[in-house]
Amino acid sequence: MTDYAKTVDQALVLLGSIAHDGAASADALGGRLGLGRMATKRLLRALDHHGFVRRDPHGEYVLGAALFELSTQVEPELRRVAHPGLERLADRFGETAVLSVPDRDDAVAIDQVPNDSQILRVHYRPGSRHPLYLAAHGRAILAFLDPGAIERVLARLPDPEPARDQLDETRRLGYAISTDELQQGICGLAAPIRNAAGCVVGSIGVVAPLYRFPPASYLAPAIYESAATVGMALGWRPRRPDPADHLLRVT
Repeated sequence: MTDYAKTVDQALVLLGSIAHDGAASADALGGRLGLGRMATKRLLRALDHHGFVRRDPHGEYVLGAALFELSTQVEPELRRVAHPGLERLADRFGETAVLSVPDRDDAVAIDQVPNDSQILRVHYRPGSRHPLYLAAHGRAILAFLDPGAIERVLARLPDPEPARDQLDETRRLGYAISTDELQQGICGLAAPIRNAAGCVVGSIGVVAPLYRFPPASYLAPAIYESAATVGMALGWRPRRPDPADHLLRVT
């Protein structure tokens, strides 16, 4: 790795540390990453100059607005066509609707619409990510990827068989459902979004506290319809179903 590439790598790792581990002073960040004081301060000055970090009133470094501006350009077409569907789901069910996309072996939330009618509601931090084998939005994507990608993701697990069974169930139902996986007391239900080539490019669904999570028989058809609507806006054309083939099986 060249010196320039190494510097870029260190800057990206530093941003990741702030994002995942929270704000910190220059010395604390250097300690986290094993960097010297001068190298850390040099990186922070450059990132601050371009708006990727800033110092808060306590003298600690937090992420800057430039990252938010960049994040709005992630999957702009998918976000554009999916956002109205998120609004409809949030309004209909009174819960938070979320759009996620795959990034390597993770699912990343790139848009959400919380429902303000609820005092207690689920809120995703922009860019929140989790492994594709976890939770409804991840499995709704992973279940429909090619076998090689699925096996690569499942290889991260000490025992992949339970996850494999969950993916089989997701394919059978046409949607994924989860309870208490990312956070205790939170449920989710999501369906895959396909593009013009028929490839899964994301998932759309609803997350809510367990105690008021709507029954799957009520929630799943609307989410499946939203996913299909977004997919068709991207050019996807669903195949003509065989009379014996149920595209969506609600339990």
